[in-house]
Amino acid sequence: MAAQDVGIHIGDDPEHVCVVYEPGGRVVHVQEFFGERLDAAQYERIALESFAQSGKTLEGLRVLHPATNCWKPGALLRVVEGELVAS
Repeated sequence: MAAQDVGIHIGDDPEHVCVVYEPGGRVVHVQEFFGERLDAAQYERIALESFAQSGKTLEGLRVLHPATNCWKPGALLRVVEGELVAS
């Protein structure tokens, strides 16, 4: 099958980001969505299903929808009082 250009290019900002985290605030998964417009519940379901494919349990996990993804690659992410914090 031939490669298909879907209009997404390196450096493009994602349409939406979901951050999956533990109750203590440790981020365990970040899911970026490009070119998709879904409702919040659909984004959450996809992010949690993607994380579950790694064989990890979903028990107690929460999902945050940050307004931006202003963190740098390799940054340590935590959720503190409902806000995403990068260090």
